[in-house]
Amino acid sequence: MDWEIIGELDMNFGERLIQARKALGLNQSELARRTGITRSAISQLERDESRRLSMDNLFKVAKVLQVNPEWLATGEGTSRGGFYPLPADDEAQAIALRVDRLDRKQRDALKRLLDSLEP
Repeated sequence: MDWEIIGELDMNFGERLIQARKALGLNQSELARRTGITRSAISQLERDESRRLSMDNLFKVAKVLQVNPEWLATGEGTSRGGFYPLPADDEAQAIALRVDRLDRKQRDALKRLLDSLEP
């Protein structure tokens, strides 16, 4: 598919989610079925009543909706573009999910540690 979702620059997460879902002609129930996220949770996300979406679920939604997860989460970048899946290796995926739960200060400390380990 070679198209870009064009929307207002100040769209919130819920609006981006609705726009991407409708662009593929999906209803909330079908998105829920394809992602394994409940329809109720999707409805709450679309209404911005919930901000609780794990990185794992963000990537699932982005993959189903064929959008860039960064755009979906933040509105930055382009809606279409590289999809960045979680690592296939279970251990690397577990690490990626744990990193997702770190706050900015913890991530900066982890980045410094990883930079010091590079050969």
